[in-house]
Amino acid sequence: MAPNSAISQHLVKMAVLEPCSRANVPHDSALAEQLQAEAAMSDVAGSVYVQTVNGRSLDARIGELKGEAKFAAGLPSKAPTVRVTDDNQIRANFDRIARGEVTVDG
Repeated sequence: MAPNSAISQHLVKMAVLEPCSRANVPHDSALAEQLQAEAAMSDVAGSVYVQTVNGRSLDARIGELKGEAKFAAGLPSKAPTVRVTDDNQIRANFDRIARGEVTVDG
């Protein structure tokens, strides 16, 4: 497979989406685009992996990029949290909890 073939580009793009989802990074964000630009396919013992050009995992690189100011602005902020024992806050935020806008912490 040629390094810049349409198939390899598609595989890299699809491989980048999974760690972005795990890290709560929007797929259309500048961070996801940067990660895709740095990602490449590599063959290790007959298995194909997608990692950064310098050999780092995509998850590790997301952790690094999240700390950079130019990417932090495009990331969603952490959802507010209510305690599981606080019935009044759970009732007051019931709809927001259902939409995922507020999390419940045990």
